[in-house]
Amino acid sequence: MIFLVVASIAYLLVRYDYVTTRYALINPLTLYKSVLGVAIIVLVLEATRRVVSAGLFYITLAFLLYPFVALYLLGALI
Repeated sequence: MIFLVVASIAYLLVRYDYVTTRYALINPLTLYKSVLGVAIIVLVLEATRRVVSAGLFYITLAFLLYPFVALYLLGALI
């Protein structure tokens, strides 16, 4: 886990200009960028669970999963 923290922060520090000026829909994400992004989300969720409370962790997890399951829920507003 420490390796993921160091790798994520190092990438953001080394490639700060690229990360802040990248065009989201024009420059596609490579595999390692996607992996680092997921790693950062997982690390922030784990830190939230340990520091704040499990309740905030579960609420945040529900908000992150909602876009993936919203189409399958009943009562869609389409």
